[in-house]
Amino acid sequence: MKRNFVHRFRLLVFVLLISFGSFFSLSPLATQAASAPSIVGLHVSGNQLLNKDNQAIVPVGVGRSGTEYPCVQGWGIFDGPHDDANVAIMTTWQMNAVRISLNETCWLGINGVDPNYSGTKYQQSIINYVNLLNSKNILAIIDLHWNAPGTDKATGQKAMPDLDHSVDLWKSVATTFKANSSVLFELYNEPFTSSWDCWRDGSTAASTAPCTDVNFAVAGMQTLVDAVRSTGATNPILLGGLRWGNNVTGWLDHMPKDPNNSLIAAFHVYNFNQCITTTCWQNEVLPVANKVPLVMTEIGETDCTHTFVDNLMNWADRYNIGYTAWAWSSYGCGYPALMTSVSKGIPSAYGQGVMQHFQALSFAGLKGYGEYSVSGSYFGESRVRFKYTAPLKEVTVTILVQKDVASLAYSGSYSTFDNSKLIQTHAESDTQIEYTFALKDGEVMQPQSDYNSTLFAVQFKTNNEVHSAKKDTFILNGTTTDGQAIVLQGNIDA
Repeated sequence: MKRNFVHRFRLLVFVLLISFGSFFSLSPLATQAASAPSIVGLHVSGNQLLNKDNQAIVPVGVGRSGTEYPCVQGWGIFDGPHDDANVAIMTTWQMNAVRISLNETCWLGINGVDPNYSGTKYQQSIINYVNLLNSKNILAIIDLHWNAPGTDKATGQKAMPDLDHSVDLWKSVATTFKANSSVLFELYNEPFTSSWDCWRDGSTAASTAPCTDVNFAVAGMQTLVDAVRSTGATNPILLGGLRWGNNVTGWLDHMPKDPNNSLIAAFHVYNFNQCITTTCWQNEVLPVANKVPLVMTEIGETDCTHTFVDNLMNWADRYNIGYTAWAWSSYGCGYPALMTSVSKGIPSAYGQGVMQHFQALSFAGLKGYGEYSVSGSYFGESRVRFKYTAPLKEVTVTILVQKDVASLAYSGSYSTFDNSKLIQTHAESDTQIEYTFALKDGEVMQPQSDYNSTLFAVQFKTNNEVHSAKKDTFILNGTTTDGQAIVLQGNIDA
């Protein structure tokens, strides 16, 4: 994301947090799940990321904003806490991945950056943080976030990596971490050249084919893959697509050659991007994920809610696509920030939804998605499907259908779960119908590995009017039988 402007308001944000922080309290949180698979020995096989035991690893975590700008601005290396206590807060979210953003100038210690925040000191700080994360069974994704050609300092995002320094950067990073098999390399944050040939092949001079829209010599992805592998590093490599990472349509046709066959596609998606619908993800993203592992290394929304990311994460879960939410910071919902206080571990409203989703995945393996269908011209049905790996109790499933047409009215509901164990009710207002499926006291929903085994469906009349399900939502609240509260929310797929 483009985020330079927000750092000017660091002091204001700090004052606001001091003023309002006392109004928030931290909810009780569980410890890291003991059964979480190891993040050691990461490697690619087919379209899966595997560990040393050949268990599939799907990265789910956050982007740790704040190692790309303080160093070049001359006031620090990290923006905010990055110690054991703060990583312990991360573990309560049940994440297994953290993405760390590098500044090229600071890592290399060039172009006049303050040596207190660059070169060896900057590198050692990143190494220490990676080691801390790994000690908590959290893998690290290291991405080149800010760069600059020539004698310029890296003070923001460029269209592509620069040939002047990015090769040196990745040779250095790869040499540093090649013995650590819990680290992934993301070669560039958000490319925005218009040419896939430029993306792969780079250029030898400014504004030179195929990089005619980049005013410096470009290090293409093939050059950077070669640079990493020249060090002997076998770490998996992530490659983000065009249009600030939101376009992967040319990724497979331009995939660089890798002697280790260990490449991963990276995709970025926010609620303001171009490819933001399930239809686009199915048509443009899923074909790539079917061939190689795919991780959405930046996801988020800027409207202070988590409705968009709920739907996105539910969709990604269906296909074992990973994601890291932007950002572990407290710069406000427009950033978007997951926290209102990083040091105290207090999530924003957006962060609360992300945290609950991570915990649902960890505590119960709970995944779900919604779908909508129309039968003829007078009848609609919305369905929600779930699968989970732990027994659930005290479950309530609520589906909200918005009355966007005058004739829409309640018709019925059903479930493939044992209906004798459910209480089904509905409440109808002028604006919506609320359908509720509540598990009776003492009943347990046993683990289901098939989405078709636990389906909840609601029906409504439409009287030949067209209903759009885009604003219809679902939420599952419940508890695992060992006492972990879980929440899973999402949209009905329209």
